[in-house]
Amino acid sequence: MKGGPGINSNDFLQQKNNPNDALKLILSIVKDTNNFNAFFQTSICLSLNTKQHIFFNGIVKGKISHEIKGLNGFGYDPIFIPDCDKRTLAEMSLEEKNAISHRSIALKKLKAHLGKLV
Repeated sequence: MKGGPGINSNDFLQQKNNPNDALKLILSIVKDTNNFNAFFQTSICLSLNTKQHIFFNGIVKGKISHEIKGLNGFGYDPIFIPDCDKRTLAEMSLEEKNAISHRSIALKKLKAHLGKLV
């Protein structure tokens, strides 16, 4: 998908009247390119002052599934299969998803750093 939809992922989903139509479009594009690799990434910035900024990154690598699966989650969850599992994020419970999410990885790094400051 040439790097897309990237930071404009919500805009991409909103282009269609039904989010499932956007997911079907992604499945079609991915099938045509035969590149199912995908990832979610989050960056959190801790600004200690105007000159000191520390970034904490979380990334979850995975694949785009061949079909829409699962009822949980939101956004791209029904088509994203993390490398550490065989299910889409939408097939996981909220607890399972949060344990491996890009957001939780970044937050754990931030928490560890803050623990060193105290």
